Amino acid sequence: MEHKLVRIDTIMKDLIDESFTQSMMRQYAHEFLQDKRSEAPSRFGLLAEYHYNMFGGADEGIYSACAAVELFLLASDVIDDLQDQDNGAKRWMQLPMPLSLNVALGLLQLVPLAMKQCRSTMNGHYVCAALEMMNQQMVVALNGQMADLENDIADIPAYIEMVEQKSASMFIMACMTGVMLATGEWNGTVAAYAKELGLSSQLKNDMKDLYQLAIKNDFHKRKRTAPLLYLAEAANEAEYKWIKDYVDGHSDHISEEQICQLHEACEKTGTFIASAVRMRVHYYQFQDLFKQHPVTAPYFEEFKAIFLGVEPTEAAPQ
Repeated sequence: MEHKLVRIDTIMKDLIDESFTQSMMRQYAHEFLQDKRSEAPSRFGLLAEYHYNMFGGADEGIYSACAAVELFLLASDVIDDLQDQDNGAKRWMQLPMPLSLNVALGLLQLVPLAMKQCRSTMNGHYVCAALEMMNQQMVVALNGQMADLENDIADIPAYIEMVEQKSASMFIMACMTGVMLATGEWNGTVAAYAKELGLSSQLKNDMKDLYQLAIKNDFHKRKRTAPLLYLAEAANEAEYKWIKDYVDGHSDHISEEQICQLHEACEKTGTFIASAVRMRVHYYQFQDLFKQHPVTAPYFEEFKAIFLGVEPTEAAPQ
């Protein structure tokens, strides 16, 4: 797998060198990519390659498509952090915002250039169909991002709708890029299980965030995630009324003592249990859909091991 990641990164770096003639823009773009790669390796590009292979694809041009997916995700991460004004350790947060924004916009423009490279060896109609699908998913993700930025999500159904647009659309884009380059057609089952996988992954991330009391987490930012919505709804007792007041914006101060009570409140109100149940519901729906499709079913255990780190004996992510 490592050699595939290196290959994808090489294509991204070559596109940056060829397209960004302004020296500082080129340098910052490489720094952004390096910063992103210092995290856990992104596997979104490899989702495209894996699905391409599952559905019978056999062209080396798929790695340019993987690079296109990764370029969009990198640009999205930069823009998301600039909008939220958090994650200050990232390289793009250490530059003046106009400079980082300009680099992010440039990275977005490299997406169609990466896809164009596929046309030299792959079916041109399939490439056009895949690029059109990618553009559609980008627009869906932007709609989800707007809902997230407005942060006026009232309930769990509204939260799920936002995550379907913002986060799950990225999983759909990655998986369907591979499918459409192999077949030229949209596959409803793949799109459905990719959506469920995206929902499960985002819920897992939101739960992890609530544990991070040492840094500015979603609670501090009043981000209306599923765990926070569950917590605010359940925190009606006088003991935890300060939680609901803070999440709803009726209070701006949280004492250190109250912060220390947050995990206790999550346990007593059943917030962690409710969030975990919701996460597992989407995870099991992903499993069922994946195993229903005759093409993908034989790859189920391998897929879980590669992309989810789940051993065959494990039922769901913890």
